[in-house]
Amino acid sequence: MRTKTAAPGLEDWLQALAATDANDSRTLDGRRAAAATALGALGHPRAVPALIRALSHPNQVCVAAALALGRMAAPEAVGPLAAVLEDEHKFWMPRGAAAVALGHMGVIAQPALPALQRALALDFMALGTSWDARAHEAVADAIGHITDPAAACALRGQAQRYAVWGF
Repeated sequence: MRTKTAAPGLEDWLQALAATDANDSRTLDGRRAAAATALGALGHPRAVPALIRALSHPNQVCVAAALALGRMAAPEAVGPLAAVLEDEHKFWMPRGAAAVALGHMGVIAQPALPALQRALALDFMALGTSWDARAHEAVADAIGHITDPAAACALRGQAQRYAVWGF
């Protein structure tokens, strides 16, 4: 008779998010991103500091952590998410994910409006891979949600264009 294994809990996901290896492999990044997503779904406040630390990852883990923080609407994440948005060393996907997360937070994210306005003014055509039209559109959508929580999401229903952020 097979015994059931308990579903991973908060501590398991926190450990998985914090995992490292000598190569920081893509497989590990995938597991860490999955852990960030699971922590966002759990919504436990103890996950917030770990998710904020995960924003330092250059790409996949940062995207998942940003979206998890947006889902949790953790006020203490507004500043770190705005910092990701303005980090010119990050690729456009994490920067766009930070905008999406801020938009999901609604009025809680009002302190990030100056960073979002600066991002909206960026010449994304001149910035190469650190910015993209999709990130620009995510910023505009976030501003709309923060200033008018009843605003419709402009990113939904666009097929695969915004799939990276779960739309």
